Amino acid sequence: MSPTESEKYSRQEGLVHQPRVEKLRIGLKGTNPLLEEQLILISKHLGVKEFPVTNDMDMEIVIDSNKKNEKKSLYINMKETGFNLSTEFNTAEISKTLALLAPGLSTLAAAMAWQEILKRQNCIRSIPIMKKYATVQFRVNTQFTNISEDDLAGVQAFHGDQRLALFSEPCNDGTGHVRLTARLDLESPNLSETLKSVDLKIDESCVVEEPYSFEFTIPHVEKLPEGNLVVAGVGGLGTWSLYTLFRGVLNVGGSGKGLNITIFDPDESIEIHNLNRQVLYNEAHVDRPKADCAAEILASNLSDLNVGFGVQALGLPELDNLLTHVESEIKSDEDDVDLLEELELTENNSLSADEVKNILKEADLILCGVDNLNARGVLSGISSHLNIPFINAGAENFSGQFDVFQESGCMACRYGADSVRDKRITSCQEDGDVPVASIVTTTAIFGALEGLSALTALSEMSVLSQWPTQAIWGGRSNRLQSLQPPHFMQGNDHVEHILQALGDLNSNLVKVDMNTPLQSDNRNGAVKKESKHQ
Repeated sequence: MSPTESEKYSRQEGLVHQPRVEKLRIGLKGTNPLLEEQLILISKHLGVKEFPVTNDMDMEIVIDSNKKNEKKSLYINMKETGFNLSTEFNTAEISKTLALLAPGLSTLAAAMAWQEILKRQNCIRSIPIMKKYATVQFRVNTQFTNISEDDLAGVQAFHGDQRLALFSEPCNDGTGHVRLTARLDLESPNLSETLKSVDLKIDESCVVEEPYSFEFTIPHVEKLPEGNLVVAGVGGLGTWSLYTLFRGVLNVGGSGKGLNITIFDPDESIEIHNLNRQVLYNEAHVDRPKADCAAEILASNLSDLNVGFGVQALGLPELDNLLTHVESEIKSDEDDVDLLEELELTENNSLSADEVKNILKEADLILCGVDNLNARGVLSGISSHLNIPFINAGAENFSGQFDVFQESGCMACRYGADSVRDKRITSCQEDGDVPVASIVTTTAIFGALEGLSALTALSEMSVLSQWPTQAIWGGRSNRLQSLQPPHFMQGNDHVEHILQALGDLNSNLVKVDMNTPLQSDNRNGAVKKESKHQ
C-alpha cells in the first residue's frame, strides 16, 4: 500500500485490523444495480482490495433471492420503503424500492451489510484504539546547573524539523530529577511504519456465528423535493446526506428545480484521510474548502439546483442576529473570533451576516453534520426560533445517534443543558479535543438516515412526523433502535432553553421574551415566522 493509500485509511485502523479488511474475499450474487454500486463503493472506502470475488470466498452477499444459497451468505432483500438483512435464508417480501428513496436505502443496506461482514470475519478490534503515540523521555538533573523550573518551561523538543509536544513532571523518587516527555504521533517523519508495527493484542479467536436478522422501513414519499435546505457541516455525515439527497432526485429524473441548498463549513482544506468516509470528495479536492467542493459537486449533478456556500460556521452570532434587528451586540466566544481570523475569510468564500440571516429566515429545514454538541445546540436554537425542523446526527467509532426535532424538543431538552455548553470537538482530525477513530460504515449509515429524512421533509413535510424522533446504532449489534427520548427541560419554549444553557458561556446573549406572540417580539424586533408545515 502506498503512503497516500495508507494515510487514507489511517483513521479507521484503530477500529479494525486493516490487513484483514484488505484481504477480505466477499462474493456477490443477484442483481440490483443501485445496491451493487453502493456495496462496491463502501468496499473501496474500507480498503478492500478486491470485491466482488468469484472464488475462495469468505462469504457471499446474496441480493433479492428467493432461493437458499449453499455458501456462507448474507441475504439482502430490498423492499418498497426499506430492506431486510439476514444471515439465514427467509421468504421476506421482495419488491421494487421507491425511486426517490432507493439510493439512500441502498447506501444504508450496503453499509450495514459490510458492518456485519466485518463482525463475522473477525476484522473488528476488541479494544478500539483512538490514537497511537510514541514517546521519548528525557530524565534531566537540574540540581547542579543554573537552570530553574521556569527555564525548563522554555525547553523545546524536535524530531528533525518537526516541533513536538513536550510535557514535564518531577520524578518523585528523591533524586530531584525532572522527566521531560516528548510525544510523537503517526504523522511524524520516518515514524509511521514503526508505530504501525506496534499493536495491542488480545484473544480474538471467537468469531461471531449466531444468526443475524434486521428489517428496516421508512415512511412512503414519492414527490420531488423542493424548498430551502441549510446544511451545517459537510464532513462524513454531511457528504453522505447530500449524496443521498442528490442521487434520490436524479433517480426520479429530477434536476433540482425548486430546490435551494446552502452549505456552511469552516474547514478550508480537505485532507487525504477524509477520503475513506467523506463520499463526495476525491484526490482532486484535496487542499480545497469542503463547502466549496460540496456545492460544486451538487451543481454539476443537478442542473437546475440553486446552491450556495460559505466557508464559515453557523454559531452564536447568527443566532443573535436572528433575535434582533439591530446590529449584533453579542460578544462572540473568543474561539469563534480566533477561528475566523485564522481562516482569513474573504468575500469570495464567506457570506455576510445579512446574507446568512436572510438564508436562515427562508429555510424550511436545517440539517446538521457538525462535530461538537455546543454547535448542535446553537443550531437547534436557530431552528426553534425559525419554527422549522432540525435533523441532527452524531457518529463516532462504531456507534451513533440520529434525531429529528420538530415542534417539540430541542438539544437542551433531549441531551440536557450541559451538553449545549460542551464545546469539545469530537473529531478524527488532529486538532480534535476528543480524538476518535472513524469508519465509513458508521458515517454512511447516519448520513443516509439524515439524507433520507431530509428528502422526506422536502417532499412531504407532514410525513416527517412519522419518522422516529430518535434512533441509535451500535456496530457490534448492527441494529438501529428507535427510542423515546428523555426530556430534561421544563416547558415548551425551546429557544429559551437553548439561551439559558448558553447563558453561562456568554452573559451578553440577547434574551427573548417567549411569552409574547410568535409573530413578533416587540422588545427586540425579532420576527418568527409561523410554521409552513402545520
